[in-house]
Amino acid sequence: MPGSPLLDLAPDHPTATTFAKMKTGKKAERLDALFKGDGDLRSALAFNEEQAAKIAAWLPEGMK
Repeated sequence: MPGSPLLDLAPDHPTATTFAKMKTGKKAERLDALFKGDGDLRSALAFNEEQAAKIAAWLPEGMK
């Protein structure tokens, strides 16, 4: 997420810096929950409607 274009976060945004400091396994868990639509996580991160729509529409490279 650092400097995340998906969420339009600046590299120094607290959400981006916290994510950058996580270990790989924790990052994977967080991303898995995010893309599965974990409402508690999305609420905790206070996504706006535009960010939620970008997450819902995101596909990995090669699947677009």
